[in-house]
Amino acid sequence: KNLWKKFPTYRKTDFFTHLQEAMKSKKMCEFDFYSSPVNRWIHYRCYPTADGLVLYANDVTERKELELQKDYFIGMASHELKTPIAVLKLYAGALEHKLKGNTDKTTLAYVEGIDERLDKLTSIINSLLEASRIQKGKLALSYSRFPLHVLVKEVVDNISRISRGHSLKVVVASRKSIEGD
Repeated sequence: KNLWKKFPTYRKTDFFTHLQEAMKSKKMCEFDFYSSPVNRWIHYRCYPTADGLVLYANDVTERKELELQKDYFIGMASHELKTPIAVLKLYAGALEHKLKGNTDKTTLAYVEGIDERLDKLTSIINSLLEASRIQKGKLALSYSRFPLHVLVKEVVDNISRISRGHSLKVVVASRKSIEGD
């Protein structure tokens, strides 16, 4: 059957564009498409043939709904966690400032440890958000040039804070810059 006679409104959609591209390139393609007439998300696999296209369709509505729920949860959880972490960072900073002149080095080390762990927690939350954006295809990369040895030193410093029982030493053989995000 001619698909366009059955669903003429699909001609103006990404669905039509994907199928046209598969026929033109003669390469298999797959994509998800929301079908409003049936109110479902469908995953299509398109295989070009000499006579047209063979389409395989799977209903992926439940998967899409779970992905939306997951993304909503990650967004909400990260927002709800960032506020108390920011307050704790302020308190830790104030305590650290107050204890700097104090002779009690152990307490100061504890406060510095709290501050470092809060930084780590913030980093984890940001990584979750980035992973969610990557899966949605919405992560904007911001490339710039930076010295590689600075990045290596930062990584070593972070590892050293976490693993106080080990000693790491960085020997810089080159001060080349790289491009990355």
